[in-house]
Amino acid sequence: MISILKNPSGIFDYLQYFIVSFLTIPLFMLYGILLGFIPALLTGIYLSIKEFIIIEAKDYGFLFLIGSLSVLFSITILIIITNPNPLIFDFNDTIITILLAIIGGISAMICGKLFLPKLPKNF
Repeated sequence: MISILKNPSGIFDYLQYFIVSFLTIPLFMLYGILLGFIPALLTGIYLSIKEFIIIEAKDYGFLFLIGSLSVLFSITILIIITNPNPLIFDFNDTIITILLAIIGGISAMICGKLFLPKLPKNF
């Protein structure tokens, strides 16, 4: 705070950083909606076609598998579209793809827990 009082132009630097940081939030939201919507849509379509119902705990593993596979499919299509030579994968691309697949699987499990129908306890 004392440095701001000594140098009044520092206020404008902090204000500029705040504005730039504040404007990047909608950009990342748009990026997440565009890239996260496709795997979520694929997972939702598959589960609705199969009329999936959570009966046992192993069904969450199936949700994880379907969510991960839809993310892997989407990323593979995205790499093929954007990369001029899609047959050469970098090690970093593989690690990022695996991490995104795990995140997609966990997201599918959470959404399944919240939104998919479950059998009653006394069934």
